[in-house]
Amino acid sequence: MIKLFCFPYAGGSSFFYYKWKNKLKNINVIPIEYPGRGSKMSEELLGDMDALVTNIYSEYIDDFSGSYAFFGHSLGAQVSFDLLHLIKQNAKQLPQQLFISGRKSPEKSGGDINYLLPDNELLINLQQLGGRVEHLLNDDELRQLYLPVLKADLDISQHCITARTQNPTKLDVPFAILAGKNDEMDSFENMKDWELLTEKCTFHILDGGHFFVEDSEQEVLDIINSYLGA
Repeated sequence: MIKLFCFPYAGGSSFFYYKWKNKLKNINVIPIEYPGRGSKMSEELLGDMDALVTNIYSEYIDDFSGSYAFFGHSLGAQVSFDLLHLIKQNAKQLPQQLFISGRKSPEKSGGDINYLLPDNELLINLQQLGGRVEHLLNDDELRQLYLPVLKADLDISQHCITARTQNPTKLDVPFAILAGKNDEMDSFENMKDWELLTEKCTFHILDGGHFFVEDSEQEVLDIINSYLGA
């Protein structure tokens, strides 16, 4: 059975992907957890892309073998892309497929939500993109737990280019690019240049904004199934 490693968006955790375990029947869904949230709440938040990717590589490299693929949404897409280069750099087996969801190509990075905004303004910006944060606007305790995670991830997202991806070589891993038709932060136009970074690239435009991965979840799962042969 093929393994699908799933990388969360900024402020997200592995919890988002656990429901896919029951929806992708013939795929072994493995949600990645970043430090400082969810099952790794006791670990220190990491403040830069290189540290985050190195942490994931150290933990999972023995699992990146056999038949496997990556799926990343928004920040998770950039994390998985950088991780591919680290795997290649260490001459390890690359995945057979990369799904890049809701993320502009690296040379167009930046323009994300400003993590230095006042707390409520930051959450309202996220809500306008389709993020489901209503409960945080009315719960001080929950907001105090969530905002440090979100801000750390947005900082990484805005400063996401590492030495590995400054001038990336073309990868011999096929990319499937998923874009939200109404995504105002990572539009399809800003995702087209992913095709320059791989030998094979296909594109899919789905209904929804930046969080189309939630609003058009079944379509996303159908696309994954179509590539991984489930």
